[in-house]
Amino acid sequence: MKKFLAILLASILLLSFTACGGEEEEETENNTNNTPNTDLVMTEGDFEYSVNETGDYEIVGYIGSDADIEIPSKMEDERPVTGIGTDAFKASTVIKTVKIPNTVEYIGSHAFYDCDLIEAITLPDSVTLIETGAFEECSALKTIKLSTAITDIENYAFKDCKALKAITLPETLTNIGDAAFWNCEALTEITIPASVTYVGKTAFNHCINLEKMTINSTDAEIDTAAFMECEKLTYTEYENGKYLGNKDNPYIVFAKAIDTTVSELNFHKDTKIVAGYAAANCTLITNVDIPEGVKTISADAFEDCISLEYVIIPTSLKTIGANAFKDCDKLTTKKDDKTMFNVFSRSTPDSWDPTKENIVSSHSTNFMNRENIYFYTETELVGSPFAHWHFVEEVPTAWDAQ
Repeated sequence: MKKFLAILLASILLLSFTACGGEEEEETENNTNNTPNTDLVMTEGDFEYSVNETGDYEIVGYIGSDADIEIPSKMEDERPVTGIGTDAFKASTVIKTVKIPNTVEYIGSHAFYDCDLIEAITLPDSVTLIETGAFEECSALKTIKLSTAITDIENYAFKDCKALKAITLPETLTNIGDAAFWNCEALTEITIPASVTYVGKTAFNHCINLEKMTINSTDAEIDTAAFMECEKLTYTEYENGKYLGNKDNPYIVFAKAIDTTVSELNFHKDTKIVAGYAAANCTLITNVDIPEGVKTISADAFEDCISLEYVIIPTSLKTIGANAFKDCDKLTTKKDDKTMFNVFSRSTPDSWDPTKENIVSSHSTNFMNRENIYFYTETELVGSPFAHWHFVEEVPTAWDAQ
């Protein structure tokens, strides 16, 4: 009997140790999973917060009643607050002023959407990103001081901020998203800094009191209808074009044709950018010679130019936007069962080498490549894998078309 009891006791102890070991192993496995739990919402004071993708904290909600709030720079465990999350203060009917600490690096999507009591806000220099619709429909917002480090203002960021009178875009900014300032009715002037490489579709559409736009960027893609319905905007005119620029060069951007019924389109020699939809529906023009110095042909620039038979592009060209020559049916020909574009480049095939610098915009679909356009040579190159052209009586002509 004693021997039986001893064996039973030993078995119980062994099972106990095994169970404890299993729990410890499971706990160890859980602790080795370092993926942040971004779904867990915690509360400290009047703020709700969660772990963001970098492992820091972001504010995701406000449960207080104070009109003037100060976002904490860190939480009780000393972990920093580096973001304001999606919908964090959306449609607040309480908040009038917000103080944001210099630990915050981004303002999330719709973070302050429809906060119609906020009149002014300052973003610290730590902020580099304003996400989609972050301040959309903040109808009382009159002024905002942007961070000097911001690189990206995403789509709809300030859309329908009808009271916004002034905003200074920093020299670090590269992207202005689609409809970013749509319907900012009180805005009277804006400067696009030299750092900007993209201005989105309808970015400043229906800014009905916008009178002055200074553009310092010389290579930005300015997408379709970026300045549509800006009836008070002042342009500089040259021949059949309206231009935007700055005091040193008022002809940087060919913004739009004055008369779409003309049969000839000549650009100013100092033009750097052809804006989106700028020459669209010029149905009578048969050819276009883009001057040297132009770096960008933006999206839809020559859409529906149905009589356009050829285009000469300069060596300076870096970007062609989406559908730049959409529905220009006469611009294409068939050659050995291959579609060729009558686009005559003054440059060499190397300038279109996709392993180096892709001339087709990142915002576009690749409608052409170096295999279906022509490159200039003074003498015929026999055996070249690319098509070439030269002038015959001042008309661009493919070498094999003679």
